[in-house]
Amino acid sequence: LFVSGGNAVTVSVGAAVSITSTGGNSSIISNNSTIIQGGLNSGNAVQILASNAAGGVNVLSGQTGQLALTAGSGGIQGLTSSGNINLTANNGSGNFTVNSSVGNQNLTLSLAGATDSQILIQSEGLNTTLPAIKINSSNNAGNIQITNNGGLGAGAINTLTGSGGYTVTTNTGGPVQITAQAAASYFVVNSTASNQNLTIGMNGATNSALILESAGTNSTSALLIRNTNTSGSILISQPASSSGKVEIDTGSSGLTAITQTGGGINLTSNGGVSSFTNATT
Repeated sequence: LFVSGGNAVTVSVGAAVSITSTGGNSSIISNNSTIIQGGLNSGNAVQILASNAAGGVNVLSGQTGQLALTAGSGGIQGLTSSGNINLTANNGSGNFTVNSSVGNQNLTLSLAGATDSQILIQSEGLNTTLPAIKINSSNNAGNIQITNNGGLGAGAINTLTGSGGYTVTTNTGGPVQITAQAAASYFVVNSTASNQNLTIGMNGATNSALILESAGTNSTSALLIRNTNTSGSILISQPASSSGKVEIDTGSSGLTAITQTGGGINLTSNGGVSSFTNATT
């Protein structure tokens, strides 16, 4: 069947229409728009199928054209059977956005199935002017939470940084709290050269304090300050012009100071009245 001419062609029947090619390709070509429309009130109103088990479906736009998928309130669903899904933007940016209007309209990126698999978020960014990976809450009251089974799992959270270090800074008034539940904890600097110090400090000339506190019941070392190097010293000091004092208040077990053999004890008061009192009552 060959139809040619400058007029419109309309085919209208009251039953199903089937066009089958048994020996070649089937082509619908238009120099303008091509519209495939189904009027059925069902999710199967328009179907594009590949009947061969190894057949694929290819939708291709022009070189500078666009491929648009627009759906109603029924949404868009994509499903593969034991197959991968790949979305790639060549030489362009990519966005996946949920425009929510009420609560619980969430964007979920998940991996289901208890297998040795992972969710991988990876970037080859150069970090010249923009961070290679950025996780941000744009709402002023928004929180960010990273959990392992809501904090009840047996797994761990590992943060491995490069030589640029690790920085945590809060907004004004924002505290930092790190708590280990029923487990020993460590904050260690593995130094390899001089002046690789560990500093725990409190800045700002305010009526505040640096507190080292222990609720331990160890009768000999509930709070332990120790130098493990045999030639290292321990210094407790104030600025040279300070008007403050160093005060030691002990319990009823008293105060004990013991040196190694040959180590003396020096107590020096510069220009001040000193006293040592043993009160027996």
